Amino acid sequence: METRREERIGQLLQELKRSDKLHLKDAAALLGVSEMTIRRDLNNHSAPVVLLGGYIVLEPRSASHYLLSDQKSRLVEEKRRAAKLAATLVEPDQTLFFDCGTTTPWIIEAIDNEIPFTAVCYSLNTFLALKEKPHCRAFLCG
Repeated sequence: METRREERIGQLLQELKRSDKLHLKDAAALLGVSEMTIRRDLNNHSAPVVLLGGYIVLEPRSASHYLLSDQKSRLVEEKRRAAKLAATLVEPDQTLFFDCGTTTPWIIEAIDNEIPFTAVCYSLNTFLALKEKPHCRAFLCG
């Protein structure tokens, strides 16, 4: 049988799926308990949730909370805006390194097809996206 503490931790985890952080005061209001109760829950429970500077966040050392499939569909419009801004910084004949991430495809898409540039990456998906750019020399590191 699940304890009330485990139920509260579960509710916090569900809320953190929608947002990267949750203020302690908001968590207390959400759960209908005091901030001290939440502090005790987090101190006495080995869940992948911690309290940092007044905010409840997923445990940074826990990689289990990051799912690429979830991240691809999060904040898409913000990623597109950031990608368009980043693409304006690309100048002809520059050499760029493309790291992995869910914003990278948006950056590549936003780069003007007429700009010649060299790209270095280590992800096959990124490499294939770069190969779609007509004036891009792409290098895949192994």
